[in-house]
Amino acid sequence: MVKSKNTIILVGGWTGWHITPLVSLSKILWPNNNYEWIGERWWLEENISKSENIPFHPIHAEKLRREFSWKTLLIPGKMLLGVFESIIIISKLKPDFIFSKWSHISIPVAFAAKILWIPFYLHESDTIPWLANRITGKFAKKIFLWFQSASKYFPKTKTIVIWQIINPELIALSNKWIDTVISGKIRLLVICWSQGSQNIFNWLIKNIDRFNASFDVCVVLGLKNIGLRSQFTKAHVKTIDFANIQELWELYNWADIAITRWSATTLGELDIFHIKKIIVPLPWSWWNHQYYNALEYNTPDNLIIEEKNLYNPETIQLIIQKFSCWENKKIQQIIQSSNSEKQIYLLKKTLINHEKYTSDKKIYDS
Repeated sequence: MVKSKNTIILVGGWTGWHITPLVSLSKILWPNNNYEWIGERWWLEENISKSENIPFHPIHAEKLRREFSWKTLLIPGKMLLGVFESIIIISKLKPDFIFSKWSHISIPVAFAAKILWIPFYLHESDTIPWLANRITGKFAKKIFLWFQSASKYFPKTKTIVIWQIINPELIALSNKWIDTVISGKIRLLVICWSQGSQNIFNWLIKNIDRFNASFDVCVVLGLKNIGLRSQFTKAHVKTIDFANIQELWELYNWADIAITRWSATTLGELDIFHIKKIIVPLPWSWWNHQYYNALEYNTPDNLIIEEKNLYNPETIQLIIQKFSCWENKKIQQIIQSSNSEKQIYLLKKTLINHEKYTSDKKIYDS
């Protein structure tokens, strides 16, 4: 007999890349659950959890550093304090399970979950897992992966490949279509958000005349780059500061190709709308993991550009040759994403194990 409501603790934070999948998970498993969020005070996860009406519980933790600094001395004490705080919170909430995305905050929570015998689940969206996930993976009951290549870092009996966790509201919208004006140019969406995007925007502004000659361009600035709006406006480029779900749907319906960083969520969203990608990985990411993530998209339909090559004269010419003459195939059609359907089934089957999901066993269990 399945309970009418489960209590689920979400754990993770720091960047939107790691927070939005947790929000999406709450929407996938809603409405039959109560959600609580454990994170670090004053960081982005606190604001987002409150905006989603999810109660927030702050604990202490410290970022794991591979280089020595005075903050390294704080790690043992803060982590131990975080374990005790997590034990108190978990004992009070009595969750059915805990679901973590990533951040150092997940380490004390994983220890506390192990002590209290609470099932702990983890999602990893990189090909090379960060240290925090490698540690918490040892305590996880199951580890959900985007890429099969990441399975070598975890016990194989624990891993399930499910793709990125995407907002089900956007997936539902992807099954609809809207009429868009078909011009003679390919439609280029630049969606790098705020983190590490300034170099791409500066490169784009410097070469905007060449881009405008071959593409219809629309730029999603992100809230930290609003100051660049006037430079794009002067060049007759449409800009959007921030896009909500409805606006994202309209943008993805409009776009043929996209320039983006390695945001696992953004790439997953571009996938379900069948948008070709120009990926510029962050060069200073840990273990250059963004570059290795991007290699998973190294197909004839996509293009990977290292940031050091952005200003090479051949780079823009390569983009124009590869994409400007590509036949515009953005015809209106219903897009069905088997990846997203399988993902939702596996998440619900594994986390909730509800009887109604067993009917699809022959389709998805493989």
